Amino acid sequence: MQKEFWEAYRDKSLLVVGLDLGDSQAEVKAFQERHHLTFPVLMDPDRNSSPRFQKDFVMPYNLLVDGQMVVRYSGSTLNSLNHRLVELLSMP
Repeated sequence: MQKEFWEAYRDKSLLVVGLDLGDSQAEVKAFQERHHLTFPVLMDPDRNSSPRFQKDFVMPYNLLVDGQMVVRYSGSTLNSLNHRLVELLSMP
């Protein structure tokens, strides 16, 4: 579903980034190709990102982070994510 968000909203300055906590770049690349992901997937094998957002990641887990690195949504429910995303993108 994240792919659909990326394709639907990328012209509105939305950046979707995947985060892989594994350590195999080849596995990440294979996953991207298998699922036809067009957004970048970053690797974090040392899990340095988890403390930044103060969350233990459960996959899949979604964060909406604004340009100032403020988390505007966190959770795993795609309907709630979409609602918050539409709300944020409609703000001036």
